[in-house]
Amino acid sequence: MTGTEDELVETESQSAETRDLPRELEAAIRQRAYEISQSADAGSPEENWRRAEIEVSAGRHDESDDVVKRDELAAAEDEEASVLLHARIGALGHP
Repeated sequence: MTGTEDELVETESQSAETRDLPRELEAAIRQRAYEISQSADAGSPEENWRRAEIEVSAGRHDESDDVVKRDELAAAEDEEASVLLHARIGALGHP
């Protein structure tokens, strides 16, 4: 097969797999598969697509998810620090 034929088979295969996906999700998978294909650890087009599906469904590629997780962690750390501080202050005031 030529490169064009390979791309056609790949596109047909991916279209069949993503037919029922919302357009935004399919676009996110397609974008991530492209990013993977450009990386040093790229696999075959099918492997890249499967990896992208997994990553997108897990939310690992979405930077906004990373920001939310980071903010949640920071808030939890702040709360923990506050609890520890109050415990220490309380211990100082009570012999």
